[in-house]
Amino acid sequence: MNDMSMQPVRGDILGWIVVIVGTLATIWTIAATVYWTIRPGETNPDHPKNLILKDDR
Repeated sequence: MNDMSMQPVRGDILGWIVVIVGTLATIWTIAATVYWTIRPGETNPDHPKNLILKDDR
């Protein structure tokens, strides 16, 4: 066990790609969630998406 190291391997391109793709997917998901909450795209006032945006809550 003396030769084992817990440090990340330098130059691990695949690892960086996984981290970047995961970060971009997370940012996109948060942005899409906020967008569709603010602008649900439904015009019917009784639609369930519009219930959370009413002023009486």
